[in-house]
Order: sequence, then C-alpha cells, then structure tokens
Amino acid sequence: RHPRIVFVSTNPNGGLLAERLLGGSFLQGHHYQNGIQYINLGYLPGGKTGVLPFAQNPAAIKSLDFNNAPIWISPVLQGIGQAFPSAMLWASEAHAEGLPYAAARVPRATLVQMDARHMPFDAEFDVIGAFDVIEHITEDEAVLAELHRAVRPGGGVVLTVPQHPSLWSEFDVRAHHVRRYTQSDLAQKLARSGFEIVKMTSF
Repeated sequence: RHPRIVFVSTNPNGGLLAERLLGGSFLQGHHYQNGIQYINLGYLPGGKTGVLPFAQNPAAIKSLDFNNAPIWISPVLQGIGQAFPSAMLWASEAHAEGLPYAAARVPRATLVQMDARHMPFDAEFDVIGAFDVIEHITEDEAVLAELHRAVRPGGGVVLTVPQHPSLWSEFDVRAHHVRRYTQSDLAQKLARSGFEIVKMTSF
C-alpha cells in the first residue's frame, strides 16, 4: 500500500547526490509518485562487495543517523579512526554546516572549516586523504599544490576522483562537479604539483 524506494550508494558522494535529488524538483518530472516513501541510507562502505551483506542484514550494516538527519557524511574518517585507534585525526570541510555531522561520527577528530586552495599547514601530516574533493574545485592544481605542501616529506596523499569525461551527466551537474578526469590528465597534474605516483587504479 505504501511502497518504499531506498537509495544506497557505493560512492562516498552518492548519499549527498540522492539527498539533492529527493529534495529538488528533479523527481517531479521523472515519474514521481505520491505516496511512495523515498529513503536515503547514504554511503555503503565496501564498494560492490558491501552490497550483498547489506541486502542480507541491513540493520547490521547501516550507520544510523542522529536527530533524523540525512546520512550524507562519508564514514571514511570513521573507518580510519577504527582501523588506527592511536592515530591523530584531522578533518576539514568547506561548509560549516557539515562539521556537526562529522563530529557526531568521530568525536575524537579535530575538525576545521577550510578552503582547500589555501591550507594553513606546512609539512604537518603523515597522510592526507581527499576523497572526491578536487573535481568540485575549478583550481584543482592549486589544491594539489597545497596538499603537497601540507604533507610531511616521505608522507603520502590518497585521492579519489570521478573518471571518464564521456560519462558526464546530470548527476555531475547536481553534484557540482567541475570535471571528470582521465588517467593521463590526473597524472600530469599530480606530477606538476610535485607528487610521485605510487599507484593509480580504477574501482
């Protein structure tokens, strides 16, 4: 009588995309049906291999929100905190409204609002993760240069970006992407920013 459509994403940005899709007018022109409950469960870690355990036991996999807030903050930092309990964790967000969600997931992390093009750090971190970040920023090479400056000598940076410009779609527009990358384009930008590529792969 009251069917439900559930959105689950294997991409860290997918939860936010679904939230914008559900909250906007996009569905109104695409066979939106009154009475259907649309539920956004956000990001499901583990990629494609995480789908089967989730289908078998959703309650054991799904991260619960708080105060019924949308689950769109990626649990990457939460996973890192669990894997490395003694590590000192920092996280940044361009928009202040995202910080309380991250703080609820990883209370021990130091959280800052920051423009990635102008980082207030020099040789500060052993490893920096930028997961689906630079594709949102016009000056992506400025961000890469700042990442290189902020990481300690001998440290590393882990990046994820959307690839294949030929796959550009309405979802990229709604996710506020500036670009998708080819492997050679990203490799050239990393080299110009001073990085040595240890591994580059698709997933």
